[in-house]
Amino acid sequence: MAQFRHSRADEFDEILGTKTRERVRMASACVPPVASASIASRGALRTYRFRCRAPTRVSRPVNRNGPWVAATATTDDVDLATAKLRSRPLTQALDASRPDSLPPGPAVFAFLDGTGAGAAVTYVGVSKRAAADVADLADQCARKNISASHVCFQRLPPTARKPKLKAALGAWLEQSGPGLPPGNVAGILVGTATGGRGAKQSEEKRSDDASCSTTSSASLSSTSSDAASSKASALRAATSCVTQNVIDDLCEDGFVVLDDVLPNELLQKARESCERLKRDGAMTTVGQVGRDDSIFVLNALSLPDPITGKYGGLAGVAETLLCFPEALRTVSSSGGGSISEKETQNKKASGTRARLRKVSPPARLMVAHYPGDKSGGAKYVPHLDNDPNDDGHDEGTPGLRACDRAVTCILYLNPEWEEKHGGCLRVTLENGKGQLDVAPTWGRVVLFDSRRMTHEVLPSHNTRFAVTAWFNELAE
Repeated sequence: MAQFRHSRADEFDEILGTKTRERVRMASACVPPVASASIASRGALRTYRFRCRAPTRVSRPVNRNGPWVAATATTDDVDLATAKLRSRPLTQALDASRPDSLPPGPAVFAFLDGTGAGAAVTYVGVSKRAAADVADLADQCARKNISASHVCFQRLPPTARKPKLKAALGAWLEQSGPGLPPGNVAGILVGTATGGRGAKQSEEKRSDDASCSTTSSASLSSTSSDAASSKASALRAATSCVTQNVIDDLCEDGFVVLDDVLPNELLQKARESCERLKRDGAMTTVGQVGRDDSIFVLNALSLPDPITGKYGGLAGVAETLLCFPEALRTVSSSGGGSISEKETQNKKASGTRARLRKVSPPARLMVAHYPGDKSGGAKYVPHLDNDPNDDGHDEGTPGLRACDRAVTCILYLNPEWEEKHGGCLRVTLENGKGQLDVAPTWGRVVLFDSRRMTHEVLPSHNTRFAVTAWFNELAE
């Protein structure tokens, strides 16, 4: 399931930069390829094709939808089967501005692994504060690696007392199938939500929670050394490829391309998890004008368990990307990374270096999928990741706003990529130097200044996966 700390529609909007205008693209005449250039990446020269083109002015599109899916029921009849049939994005269920959202008052609800009548129930609960508790419970499920890609709920009367809540909970637990759902077995509990069949008494619930807490603590203790080792490996991978030349290229050109950053085993696991996300229907179409991808958002503070998590294959690559800010800060601040006289005259380059010295890891990462079967190819029109001309540029929670983005980091997970597949990242070069097409090949990492580089995804004719992290600029 999506790894959220707070599964709220407004947070999802913030990571993408919402309340923005539709893109306006100026007519421009394409000129045949006229030049080629090389970029130093980890000590090797790699040649890419340039295409000259008239400048394009862009603004960001509007985000309309969210990442999770929900199922709802709005009658007083406690019927889990009916609720499971009515599926819609979970962010809509958590969006208080929608008429079909979770009520702030009483409701019985269930998390599902999938959608439709055949979806497995992973947790059943009841609450007097449904809207608030469902978000908290989803976070608990994520931490315990319990899949909950969908949710269904049943409104209860605002005056519902404890007997009514117990009856609703007991009915849905009975309808959920033989045995308790895994979330209830794990003892997940919040507010007035109940975690066991027949609505156990408070003393029993407290005892169960204590037992569950003890088990979780023992598990964490036994795996703490593995977690430390994993973090160390991720940091080594990031620091080994962030050299002084990489920093210099990033400052001077605004972007840099790196290959062979992560081991093939980690990449393969991540790709398998991406494929599973797509099969499970856990990825959501954003609904922005000019954008054809679907996404899944990861909580950087609560990544899926790499061994037991349903999408645990993403944990290793996510940890590595989250270590890049430390490597960028260290190298850009080192003695050899002082601003040269040439760079002092280049305000854009000196500005990038100043931001590199203050970058911090993001609270969210994004997995993006471009389908290969869309007529004309799946694309994303030109845009800036940190565009001061956006209407919602500085709106939202600090750290999740578009204006906080300093460096964009993209990892590609596309084995055996061929030119006919399309889907290149097209970067508009500065000072009228044309455009650069970067192939989204297996394990390639692209870093660029979020404020400087206008970019787009060219039409993709083959399944295309990427993991993106926007590194933030630390406040003074």
